[in-house]
Amino acid sequence: MNGITISQVKEKIEWFSNKYSVKFIESGIYSLFPQEGEYGWPAPWHNGSSPGVYILLNSNKEVIYIGEAVTIGKRLGDYFCYDENNNCMIREVSKKDSKFVVSFALEEEEHYMRFSLEQYLIGELNPPLNKYGRTH
Repeated sequence: MNGITISQVKEKIEWFSNKYSVKFIESGIYSLFPQEGEYGWPAPWHNGSSPGVYILLNSNKEVIYIGEAVTIGKRLGDYFCYDENNNCMIREVSKKDSKFVVSFALEEEEHYMRFSLEQYLIGELNPPLNKYGRTH
């Protein structure tokens, strides 16, 4: 793997969390196309009703996109839906390489920190599908 790993994301979030005294709740990896025994589609999104940041990963579990949402589950529903066989279908062409999702939720009263974390992560990590906030 030559891309951005979830470990790198976690290191950045830990730094951010310590600097700004804000706590994030990690969801763990959610598979959009689960194999036997994997947690994922069509089970509910972890942190689905919370504000926070979500990370889209490719098949190698490399970060390809970082986004924020006031309600993580609703935002992910903009990208992914059910097909006629109850399987995951990707709605947005730009997210076609997405295979996994990880989210980092905030307490409701700290929802505003999701913007700062998203911009910090994009600026530090430069995921390939993010256009705004890139540093190079």
